[in-house]
Amino acid sequence: MRIRGLLLALLLAASGLAHGAIILVQHPTPVRCATATTCAITLSGVASGDTILVFPGTGSNLAFSSLTDTNGTVSTCRAWANNADGGAGIYYVSNTASGSHTITLTVTSSGNLEIYAAEYSGMPTSGACDTSSAVATGSTFNPTSASITPAGNNELLVGLIVVAGSSVTFSSWGSSLSQVDTVTGGPSSAWAAFVQSTGTSGSATATPSGSNANWVAVAAFFESAAVPPASPMLSHGKGLTSNGNPVVSN
Repeated sequence: MRIRGLLLALLLAASGLAHGAIILVQHPTPVRCATATTCAITLSGVASGDTILVFPGTGSNLAFSSLTDTNGTVSTCRAWANNADGGAGIYYVSNTASGSHTITLTVTSSGNLEIYAAEYSGMPTSGACDTSSAVATGSTFNPTSASITPAGNNELLVGLIVVAGSSVTFSSWGSSLSQVDTVTGGPSSAWAAFVQSTGTSGSATATPSGSNANWVAVAAFFESAAVPPASPMLSHGKGLTSNGNPVVSN
């Protein structure tokens, strides 16, 4: 009977959610603010329903005060942590309103600040952050975060490294990460990203140029949005009558 096929299609649709592609839409030029307590970055023309990722950092021991968005609510993936080696965190804005978003970092005392931001499509409209590492710190030139494991496949791995030195460049990123943006003026920093097709563990690690300097490193995984599979049984003329009832036939 066709009703059996309809019930089977309903069961498959309920249990077989696929995941869509995470796509980088835009990443404005990162902003460096010298000897400041606030630092802001603006994304223009943001689409409705997307996700903005935000990566603030400093090479100084500056305590976090706030991170705000003029057109949305900022959520925490990994809270800012700071010590003598520097400070960093990973934040995001879910289900964005269309238009311009200015995101402002505020710290409690003056220092050199840097802020990155990027708009992505293909993430859930809430709770996009899957997992994150603690903010790792050190003083020898081997910046690396703790390794983290995503809950599923097709997740976005992002990493941020901040080094307390000027004119530092980064190479040899691990975990298949590709560098997206960098700032090279005291502190020097960079962030990188990679969309994994399988749920493999990853971390933020890279090889910086120059001599030993204090550093911080942090990584996070962001989920892709679930996409229900299409079912030909559930369209008009293929299993349903014009009033939405299932067609029953032998």
